Amino acid sequence: MKKLAIVIAAIALIATPAFAADMARKMPVKAPPPAPAALVYSWTGLYLGGHVGGVWANVDYTHINNSTPPVVEGFSQNDSAVSGGIHGGGMYQWGNVVLGIEGTYSWFDLSATSVSRLSENRSDAFSSQNMATVVGRVGWAWDRWLVYGQGGWATAKTGFRRIQTDTGFTIDKTSGWDDGWTIGTGVAYAIYNNIILGLEYDFARINIGDRSVLPAPGFGGCCGTTANAHSDINQFIARLDFKFP
Repeated sequence: MKKLAIVIAAIALIATPAFAADMARKMPVKAPPPAPAALVYSWTGLYLGGHVGGVWANVDYTHINNSTPPVVEGFSQNDSAVSGGIHGGGMYQWGNVVLGIEGTYSWFDLSATSVSRLSENRSDAFSSQNMATVVGRVGWAWDRWLVYGQGGWATAKTGFRRIQTDTGFTIDKTSGWDDGWTIGTGVAYAIYNNIILGLEYDFARINIGDRSVLPAPGFGGCCGTTANAHSDINQFIARLDFKFP
């Protein structure tokens, strides 16, 4: 009996690993399913938005008083103000590259006055209100982040006045819209699929050139000329856009 028990125990020891290996072959463990691929945000689409920020400008011009002999005097004036506006456009994305076009309109009110050094009791002033732009844009996207540069056409309204210093009475004035160019750069982030926040800086050069100024009503004097005028406008804004699906 002892010999029989020893033989049975030996057979059990030999059979156990083989049985375990056979069970492992019959019951394979499944690998976990792969994680779903992360969705990449698309910048393709049309959008509308608003912006608010700060604007500052420097205006250089020459005032020529049509007297005999004429008095020629140069001015360089600057001012800063709050700006706000609306914008809209469209973008299309190829891989990481994003191309687009955008139109903007900004409201602001800039002005400055300088006392003439060459004409007694006279001052000269500029004013600048509102600017519109149409720009092309090229950017690089990382999912919901977009960095871009842009450039194109700009126009702004600029006025000039000659003032009697002691009374503040306007002697002559001119105002109008002039064309120029603009360049800028910005960064945007899509916080939701349809809501985009951004920061942007833009520079615009408005080429005003020469203008004849007209005497103000009730003033019997004659006219002058504003010559070689241009305006450099800088704007830094925060943007909020709604992107259409």
